[in-house]
Amino acid sequence: MLLGWPGASDTDRLACIFKHEQVDLLVLKRIFEATPQAALETTARTTPTASRVRGAWFLYAALTSRTLDASDVPRIVAVD
Repeated sequence: MLLGWPGASDTDRLACIFKHEQVDLLVLKRIFEATPQAALETTARTTPTASRVRGAWFLYAALTSRTLDASDVPRIVAVD
């Protein structure tokens, strides 16, 4: 695996974008439209407490006017 390799899946690459880039919201909307909704739902179900996943989840709903078929994020405890 190469250093900095974002991953093989669409959602891995999307997470890399959130981590390393400033994203234009129109470009992000187009990415969400091109990414299969099922892939985003799977990621939301498997890692619901990851901050980048929650951010993508929120932006997906805000930019596409669609909601992901995943249960709400469970409450998490903040630790100092």
